[in-house]
Parts: sequence; structure tokens; C-alpha cells
Amino acid sequence: MRVTQFLLWSLFLRILPAWGMDYFDYQATTPCDPQVVEAMAPYWTQEFGNPHSPHAFGVRAATALEAARQQIAKIMGGKAQDYIFTSGATEANGLAILGVMGAASPKKRHIITCATEHKSVLETCLSLARQGYTVTVLPVDRKGHLSLELLKQSIRADTCLVSLMTANNEIGLIHPIAEILKICHDRGVWLHTDATQAVGFLPPRAFRADLVSFSGHKIYGPKGVGVLYVAPHIKIRPLIYGGVQEQGKRPGTPPVPLCVGMAKALVLAEEHREQEKRRLAQLQELFLGELRALSGWQLNGGRKDRLPNNINVSIEGVDREDLLAALPEFALSSGSACNTEEHFSHVLEALDPEEKNPPAALRIGFGRGTTEEAVRRLVSQIITAVQQLRVAKPSGGKRACATQKGTLRSSRKS
Repeated sequence: MRVTQFLLWSLFLRILPAWGMDYFDYQATTPCDPQVVEAMAPYWTQEFGNPHSPHAFGVRAATALEAARQQIAKIMGGKAQDYIFTSGATEANGLAILGVMGAASPKKRHIITCATEHKSVLETCLSLARQGYTVTVLPVDRKGHLSLELLKQSIRADTCLVSLMTANNEIGLIHPIAEILKICHDRGVWLHTDATQAVGFLPPRAFRADLVSFSGHKIYGPKGVGVLYVAPHIKIRPLIYGGVQEQGKRPGTPPVPLCVGMAKALVLAEEHREQEKRRLAQLQELFLGELRALSGWQLNGGRKDRLPNNINVSIEGVDREDLLAALPEFALSSGSACNTEEHFSHVLEALDPEEKNPPAALRIGFGRGTTEEAVRRLVSQIITAVQQLRVAKPSGGKRACATQKGTLRSSRKS
């Protein structure tokens, strides 16, 4: 029955373009699966109790909350009590980093991260630097890989934590978290990984770490809920204080409907992971093969070690906003939705810091509603739009991008 429901909903998503737009922004967010909505429904209106209330309403809510936690632990590994519900991956990342560093010994005030991390990690590390902590930001090569040798060399006696995402939200690159975890543990350092983009595409063993964060709305679950796994040997300091909820590590009344929905979304994502992974990888190959008819573009990030639902391409001779405006039938982005005020992605800048005139970039995200026909339609329209824009504006939009890139670089150094 569940497989039938999944297939019917996937079919429904694939006929949505008849309503005017093809959705290609699955790295930003996903629609809520109807089975998730159904699972949440009773907890909005009927079973609305506070899970910390002593009466029957509260007991039933608490039972549902703990059942959701158990479902997550069964899939991800570890014990249910090691999982803390948060408002999303951004809060989970902040709690992991600030919580560990805040609870650490005064002799452990060094943290290591990477230049291509999500802003919720980079900005949190920047806030620690302002408080006197030492932060090392590792560079990456032109495909987004970081040097494990450089990581080893960067770990010091005062290093407390390494924070590296499992899979990049802009270029889809997958870091070897298992190898990185061994490097950290061999040197007495803890590892945090933001697995938000990896859940539903990689097996949970691929992102085992001391602290793991991820979000509901990237796996066809509700917005406003995330999870942080904290291994039993890790101590963290809360970011806020108040009640005893979430083992006292994240006070506040838990949003039971959202927690139930996130657990259901994770169950569905894991059930269909391999099948969907193969289908999206085929669409990824189709897109790149069809785009070969266009000159002057490059794939950002490598073909290997990449999520199957991600493509990020730079296209020469056109302005980013002009190109997006020329594709009104497609929901696309040029990078992370959390960086919409940036005119040039800090991730792409990290791939080639010396590039003074970066070309326009598009991030294309595939998901359950993506069809072969929609991919062919998108590639055809991109090729047509680029060719027309190059004729209209031979110099493209590089000057605007270069100016904004310089602004971003300056702000990062300050």
C-alpha cells in the first residue's frame, strides 16, 4: 500500500508542469509527502497535548514523540535518547558547534571547518572567532575536495572539533566522512557533520560521526523541524535555557506534529533510497549529455563523489539574473537559498579563489517530481536562452559578478 501511495504521489508531482512550471530546486526544499501530512494530521487538532503534561492528552503526545525518535534512531543508528529535535538543520548545526565548544576545556579552543560549508556552520565559527576561539578554514581544490593530509596537519593539541558537511548543498560533492572520522578519533578530536543533503541518498553509515545534523524539509517532510544526533560520550552546552525538554539540551515544547512528520519522511526516504538514487542518476547523465550541444560551460564539482540529484554549471557570456529571467517556466536557483543576497556563491569562489570574472552559475536539483521530459525541456530552453543572451550581450554579465565577488571576499576576511 505504501509503495502504491508513493508511486501515485510521484506521478502527481510529475504532472505539475502542466500548471505552468517545472520544479528544479530540490536542494532548497521539497514538497511534503501526502503520507507525511497524513501522519501529522491527528496531532494538529485531536492529539494536541503537550508531551510534558501529566494527563492522557500529554501521555499520548509523549508516546508519539518518543515513537518518532525511535523510528529515527532505528534508521540512523544509536539510541533514541541520543537524538534531539530542533527547529531545523541551521539550529542543529549551531547547537552542535556552540554546544561542544562551550562545554569543552579551556585548553580546547580550536575548531576546524571548510571553505565550502553551509553558512550556518561558517557564520557560527566566525562568531566563535570573535569570542577568541581559533578557527581554521580548510581550502578545497577545483572540484571541491579537501586534502585529508592538510586536515591531519591542521589538527593540534588544542583542537576540539572538526565540522565538515557530508554532501555539499551547492555542488553536491560528497566528503569521505568515514575516513575523516577515523582521522579525528586517532587524534582525540570530535567530528560533527551536517548530513542535510545526504539523508535519503547515502546509507546512514556514510555519515556516522560524533554529532550529525539534518533537516525535515529536504526529505519531503515538514519545514521547521530538524534533528541533532549527539553521541553519548559528547557533552554539549544548551544554547537556550528553560525547561527539561530534549534531555535539557534544547528546552521548549516540542512540536509533536513536525517531529512525527519528520520521522515518517525519513522512513519513506530510506525505503525508496536506492530506487530513487538510480533514477535521478540517470536524469543527471541525461542533462549533462544534452548540454554538450552548448559551448562555453563547465560542471562545478566533479562527476565522481557527487549526489545524484545535483548539477551545478557555470555558463560563460551571460548574466546570472538575465539567464534566470529567460527561464520563467522553471524553478531554478544559482546557489543556496540561504545566500540569496550574495551575487556570487562562496562555494564557487572557494573552488577558484583567483577567478576575477566568474561566469553565471545555475544549480539544478532533481527530485521525485522530475521527469525525463522535463529535463530535456530544461536543457533545450537553457541552450536557447544562452544563445540569445550571448547575441544580445556579447560581454555577458561578468562585470557585475566580479564586483559582487570582491565584496564577498572582503566581508569574509573582516
